[in-house]
Order: sequence, then structure tokens, then C-alpha cells
Amino acid sequence: MDIEVLALHFAEQVQSLRASLQFRSKDSLGPNNGVLDLLSDIDSSMAKLESQVSDFEEFLGGEEDQMAAAEAMMTTLASHSRRLEHMQANLPTQLPHAAPAPLAEVNTNDVTSKGMKKHKKKGPKTIVVPTLAYVRVDEFEAIPKYMRGRMTREQLNTLVDQLQDTFAAKYKILSANKTKLSDADMDHWQRFKEQECTQTDGGVLFVVEDDLRKLTPHATTSTTKKALACLRSLGRLREIRTPGVLRHALVQ
Repeated sequence: MDIEVLALHFAEQVQSLRASLQFRSKDSLGPNNGVLDLLSDIDSSMAKLESQVSDFEEFLGGEEDQMAAAEAMMTTLASHSRRLEHMQANLPTQLPHAAPAPLAEVNTNDVTSKGMKKHKKKGPKTIVVPTLAYVRVDEFEAIPKYMRGRMTREQLNTLVDQLQDTFAAKYKILSANKTKLSDADMDHWQRFKEQECTQTDGGVLFVVEDDLRKLTPHATTSTTKKALACLRSLGRLREIRTPGVLRHALVQ
């Protein structure tokens, strides 16, 4: 209902009440002067007015309920919007890569000229390197500021990629048949074996900084040591020290 129309209706009814005040004396309430009829009409109008006011109040109550529901929806939408903005701002620039698939073992047999089968000796067992997970935003922010300095999360995850490549290159050489290795790879193989110790027995995978320089081009930078320390603090790597050798082992 329009508020202006309702206000006008109230004004008309008030005017009628004022007019009725003129008939307050007993002499004016005679049976033939029409005052009783006028009061009856006013009473009927007031009843209609009360009904209209009740309907208007009910309408306003419904509008208030709808406003409350709309405000609750706006609050929920604002919360979702903030979460989406946070997710968009913290999307990683790099996505985890799949672990390298193990090489298929081929069982082949040499057949002699007499038809007798000659079994080949089994080669070295293929070593599968686990995937080194990228550093998430919350993990990076948890690293002490003095430890990471000005290094960015992107720089740290670049080293993660380089470490993954270095581990893969090292253990590809160690998984290969020695008779098929080049002279350079054979030198690497010998060096890898010399770096092993009792603490690396049982399948502990590790590299040293020299591996980063020799197996992965451009892997070492001024932030390499700092990045390795950060990965240790996050539990991705651990140190294994012996006299003259510092190993960076995967935490599996």
C-alpha cells in the first residue's frame, strides 16, 4: 500500500473525529439529528483503518525478513569472494610433476646356434626417485626471515626442480649397466659409490652440491646454500655428514 495514500486516509479520518467533537453535549445527541449515524460510520471507518494498518504492518514485517535474508546472503558472498581472491593470489606458479615411471624390465635370452638358451645376467635394479614436492605459500611464509632473506618462493621452487633433475640424473647412472656407461658417466658412477656410507645404506637417496654443478647445468647460484637450508627446515631434505662430505638426502 502507498504510504501517501494511507496518510491521506488517516487525515480524513482525523477530520471526521474533529467534527464529531462538536456533538459532545447531551442536547446535540437527540434521536433525529444524525449524530449516532455519523458515529457509527466513523466506527466502521476506524475498523477498516485498523485492518489496513494491520495489513501494512504485516507487509513491512515480510519486507524486513527479506532484507535480513538478503544481508545474510551478501555476507556469505563476501566471504566466498575473499576466499577466492586469496586462492587466486596464492596459486603456485609451478605444478607438481609426476614421479618418473620405472623403466620396464625386458627379459631377453640369447639363443646359441645349437638352440640352447643362454640366460643374461640381471642388470642393476632400477631406482625410482620420489617426487620432491614444491613449497606452498604457507610453508614459505613459515620459513624464518633470516634463513630465506630476499629469496622468493619461485626461486626456491626452481631449486626444487633442479634437485629433482639432479636426483634423476644420478640414479639413472647408478641404475644403468656399467658396461654401457660412457667414460664420463663411469667417473660419476665411481664418485657416487665413494660418497656412500653406512648412513646411506637401506635405500637412502642423496646428492651433494658437486652433483648439482656437474649433472644439472646452471643449477648452482648464490642462493643455492640458502635454498638447501630452507628445504631442510621444511623437512624435504636432511643432512648426512661424514669427514669431507656433506650429503643432502631426501626425506621419504
